[in-house]
Amino acid sequence: MVVIEKKHTYKLLKDISNIFESDQLELINLKDYDIKHCLGCEHCLEKGPCVHHDDGEILFQKIINADGIILGTPVYLRQIPGS
Repeated sequence: MVVIEKKHTYKLLKDISNIFESDQLELINLKDYDIKHCLGCEHCLEKGPCVHHDDGEILFQKIINADGIILGTPVYLRQIPGS
């Protein structure tokens, strides 16, 4: 489960994880990771891993290895926030 802020959405996902009581669930707060903005250089598509040496690759591997993903995000003015 992925969340950005430790507010209402975080609390909801935390409650969901408590219902399942599984050690296979992981609640990931993106603010705990150093993820830089994409440069649009397409290095990852052509040559291999991203030129940024940040935590993006760690999260990418977690997503690839996951059986499923629950993405939690607040909605402001009927839209998902950009940051």
